[in-house]
Amino acid sequence: MAADVDLLDAVVAGGPPVLRLYRWLAPALTLGRFQADADVDAPACARLGVEVVRRPTGGKALLHGGDLTYAVALPEPTGTAGTVDALYRHLAAALVAGLARIGVDAAVARHEGPAGAVCMATQQGADLRVGDRKVCGSAQVRQRGVVLQHG
Repeated sequence: MAADVDLLDAVVAGGPPVLRLYRWLAPALTLGRFQADADVDAPACARLGVEVVRRPTGGKALLHGGDLTYAVALPEPTGTAGTVDALYRHLAAALVAGLARIGVDAAVARHEGPAGAVCMATQQGADLRVGDRKVCGSAQVRQRGVVLQHG
């Protein structure tokens, strides 16, 4: 997560927009920026060798391991293109197009599923699904005129 904050800081300093794709070397549980620590069984995570990390972006808990994670940092667009919903839609469209190029028929998720502490248990409008299954959650933070989005 520190590398992603560095991306945000680089764009704040005038650098170009950045897309970072990465995988996790060991299992890790990331918590959203505002998520309660009580949502995690920290002793169980420690016993199982799962590092607990807090994301600078929002959202709920997500267990990483075999997944591909993205971070994008870009200057906050102006006008209506810069609203939270508009930027989520724009980035979701890019993700859907990229997945289509490799034969994955993804779509923007519906607002459904149980509320709770686990990211993949619910679908929000910024998430992606294949069929009825959520395959990508996304969360943003905006600081000093720059947006950082994880997924």
